Amino acid sequence: KLSLRVKAELFWKNISDYASTHSNPQILNNYSSLLNTLSDNPYFLYNYIAVALMHKDYYKAEEIGRKCACFWADYDLEVLRGITARELKNYKQSLKHLELAHNMCPNRLEPLHELALTYEQAGRHRDAISLCRLVLETTPKIYNSESARIKEAARNTLKGYGYD
Repeated sequence: KLSLRVKAELFWKNISDYASTHSNPQILNNYSSLLNTLSDNPYFLYNYIAVALMHKDYYKAEEIGRKCACFWADYDLEVLRGITARELKNYKQSLKHLELAHNMCPNRLEPLHELALTYEQAGRHRDAISLCRLVLETTPKIYNSESARIKEAARNTLKGYGYD
């Protein structure tokens, strides 16, 4: 049993490395083949969600996200679950996950940005505008290229609504 586990973890490392630079439908089949052996590993499950999202397999990402949530309450997991729910047009669920992520880390811009995108896709434009303004007003704990990208996206969204 231990040798099977070690082989599975080594295979996971190899396909994870490959998945970070390639887009290939076989990758999801490889992850699926490891699920029975590594289903108790939240790091594997989290990685599986990220790969499923990259491959736009939102139903698989949602399923694995539920399993992963049994192991931990994590900011990054909630963001991924929120994005997944939005892609499935389950806006209520998306808002729940993204608001939870925001409450976990209030100075991070990503959940606010993702919330704004969810409101926009759900047709709640006033809420999207309010959140874009909040993104621009929020000072992140660490300002980096990701923060700059999110602030620029918020500015562009506001410009699209006719605000400067």
